[in-house]
Amino acid sequence: MIAMLTMSVSAQPLVIAHRGASGYLPEHTLEAYSLAYGQGADLIEPDVVLSRDNVLVCSHDLTLERTTNVEEVFPLRKRADGKWYVIDFDWSEIESFTVDGPWVRGTSAGHKGLRKVRLSEMAALLERLNETTGRSVGIIPEPKNAAFHQAEGKDLVAALDAAVRSMKDLRVVIQSFEAEALKKFQSLGTPGERVFLFSTLPALESAGGLAGVKG
Repeated sequence: MIAMLTMSVSAQPLVIAHRGASGYLPEHTLEAYSLAYGQGADLIEPDVVLSRDNVLVCSHDLTLERTTNVEEVFPLRKRADGKWYVIDFDWSEIESFTVDGPWVRGTSAGHKGLRKVRLSEMAALLERLNETTGRSVGIIPEPKNAAFHQAEGKDLVAALDAAVRSMKDLRVVIQSFEAEALKKFQSLGTPGERVFLFSTLPALESAGGLAGVKG
C-alpha cells in the first residue's frame, strides 16, 4: 500500500497504529487503541462505517461476522449474500455483540468483555489520554466505502465531517482509497489533513494522477 500525504514531510517517520494494536488485541476495541497509545503511536487509525441509526462505528469491514458473534445473536438478519452488514443494525444491537474473530476463538478467556466501539468513544479516549500524559497523539480515520453507503441512502462523508468538527483537541488526518470521497471532504472544508491511499497505478491514474491528487 502506498500513502500520499498532503502534509509536509517530517524529519521523523510517523508511527501509525493500524486498527489499534491489532497484532496484540482484537482490532478496533478500546483496549487495542489504549495499548497502541501506550506503545508510542503518533496516530491511531479507526476505520469507520455507519450503523442503521447513523452512528459512526469503528470497523474495518462493512459486515460483522468476521469480528463479532452476530451470527449467533441474529442468525436470520443476514442478507442474500450470507453476510451481516453493520448498516442493517442499530448501535444498541451492535454494542451488545461479543468481539470475536480468528485471533480470539479458543482463547476467549483473555478477551472477555471486549466490544465494538463508536468513533466518538475512541476520540474521547485519545483526548483523555493526551490530557493525562501531555502527548498529542492524533487520529487518522478511514471512511470505509463511502460509495456503498451512498447507494444505501447514507452519507458517510458528511457524518465523518460532522464528527471531525467536534474533535477540537485532536490532530486529524483523513485517509481514503476513494478520490471522490476526499474531494467531497475538500468541498465541505473538513478540518485536518488528507491522505489518498492506492494500491495500483490504475487506481492512481483514475484519480487524475499525482496532479489530480495534489489538487
